[in-house]
Amino acid sequence: MTARAEMFAAGGGEVLVLDDDRRLSRRLRRHGIAGTPAARAAFREIVTGTSAIEHHRIGVQVVAEDLPLLLPASGLLVGARVDRGAQPLFGRRGESVTREREDLGTVLAAMTAAGAAFASWRAIFVVGDRGGARMPSASVIETNAGTMARFAGRCVDMGLVPVLVVEVLPDGDHDLGRGAAATAEILGALFGALTTHGVSAGEVVLTTTPAREGVGSRVRATSCEVAEATSTAMADVPAAVGAVSYLCGPEPFGRFAEDLSAVRRRSASSIVGFTVGRALTDAVLSAWRGDPARTACARRVLEERLARLDRADVLAHRQRARHSRTSACLPG
Repeated sequence: MTARAEMFAAGGGEVLVLDDDRRLSRRLRRHGIAGTPAARAAFREIVTGTSAIEHHRIGVQVVAEDLPLLLPASGLLVGARVDRGAQPLFGRRGESVTREREDLGTVLAAMTAAGAAFASWRAIFVVGDRGGARMPSASVIETNAGTMARFAGRCVDMGLVPVLVVEVLPDGDHDLGRGAAATAEILGALFGALTTHGVSAGEVVLTTTPAREGVGSRVRATSCEVAEATSTAMADVPAAVGAVSYLCGPEPFGRFAEDLSAVRRRSASSIVGFTVGRALTDAVLSAWRGDPARTACARRVLEERLARLDRADVLAHRQRARHSRTSACLPG
């Protein structure tokens, strides 16, 4: 493992995800900012130039093609998502598998040579019912687990930390218990596949979503209930896993921060990290507004939000907030 890869894993495998050019341009325009190359570069510089990113050893994830924009950059732990996205699983309506890439070895070798710390691979699993069939199916679990395990082995051979992103989408009206059981089944298959392919748990970073009730459920779980269900879902994950981080999906940033705090209090691990993208950077865009004079303001917003996701308890953050003036930089 390279020195940068070791630093990334030791920091808990925390990741800030930056959009590719097309998605970033679209988001800039939604905030009233022209989606030009100069605006994209300025926004990325705001994020990567924020001192908290380097201080907390937070990885910055881009698409592989954008690595030359950030490497070599002093102090930054940079990596890329390298899978080809999802494609429908034949014979299983509503389910998808991650597409492999023939040039994976070449891409990973180039990343290592450039100084990257990690590479990530995402698989999406839908929990729900469609056409009388329960999801996720054994087929989608087995296929994605095998693909991720092969990817992890290639990363280890190249000296990169494999970040395995298991995104569980609670698409149905199921309760929290079913969401936790589905996640447990997926993770059990994944670590079984890793063992089969000769990859030890200590060599990977696992990124997954906290256990969730279905979006159609009439009962909304509390943060304590989410933490308990997540603990159940993670029960069979090897204690030796390199790091565990939780993915902020479509839920609001505030709820994710509270759930993450509760999960940390329940976790036996001393390091529980996070992976976050738009939920964090949308607030930065709102503060920046494309105005160079508001660059420092935008960075303060990023630092404040990172602080909410830091090791400190979110409830303590709320108590401090009651006794301090709300930052003028925060969007309303």
